[in-house]
Amino acid sequence: MTNHFELFNDRILRYETMVRVRRSQKQKDKFINIILQEIISIREDVLVCEFQDKTKKIGKNIYVGNIDTASTIISTYYDTPAKFVGNYYFDDNKQNGKNTINEILIESALYLFVGVFVFLGIQWFFNDKSSQIYWVVVAIFTFIYFMIFKNITNGRSEKKNLVRNTSTIVQLLDLMQETNKKDVAYALVDFGCNSELGLHALKAKNEKAQIIYLDSINTENDLYINSGNQWDKLSDNISFNKKAIYRVVSGKIDENKKVYLNKDSLNKQEINESNFEKIKKLIELQEGIS
Repeated sequence: MTNHFELFNDRILRYETMVRVRRSQKQKDKFINIILQEIISIREDVLVCEFQDKTKKIGKNIYVGNIDTASTIISTYYDTPAKFVGNYYFDDNKQNGKNTINEILIESALYLFVGVFVFLGIQWFFNDKSSQIYWVVVAIFTFIYFMIFKNITNGRSEKKNLVRNTSTIVQLLDLMQETNKKDVAYALVDFGCNSELGLHALKAKNEKAQIIYLDSINTENDLYINSGNQWDKLSDNISFNKKAIYRVVSGKIDENKKVYLNKDSLNKQEINESNFEKIKKLIELQEGIS
């Protein structure tokens, strides 16, 4: 029989190889199909719920348990981000958006320089500009160049997503398997990397529940919690006694009291599982989840 450690590592390997990037709808649907098979193998109360915003943007949330009546919902997001420069701020989507745009601008400028350099090299190499081979090379170069350039201007996908947020997804799978209380539900939400539309759709499903929203918790940094406008270090004295969204993250705090993760922490391929154990223990103590 596969022990917990082997099962956990097997799941990490599966999601890190088969569905490492989850940005396009095709990539997200592939992830949903794979994780549904896994969830259905351990419990039956799973549902995929579509939602859309005012601009008709469609997303898909995965709900496990009775979302409508649960008093506690433990959640994380499953989509993955585009590449960006600088830090990732947990409560500043505007700054995160700027960091993504800056990455696109830098990569675009570098790629334009490379394109000009290669094109001049082609001009230098071919003395006879009227030859057929010259125009074939130019056509192939132009096609490949603009295909890559389109990918850059749309934002290249980040591929190092173990910390944000694959490892948390796998830990929620463990919790789903261990815990099957009627008043506890789980949610994997869409659009967590930018607009948080999936989180808003989840909240609309059950306004009375306390939602514990986990983000990038498996780093070497301290755990912080926010249920309003203030970040506090997670401790045994924290109480989930409001019907609110409790954001739980691991990171550093800057002089403006903003919690963030730098690229070194985000890109690590090793995780700090003790943080999840701390969160799990705290929830069990206060909600009787076992």
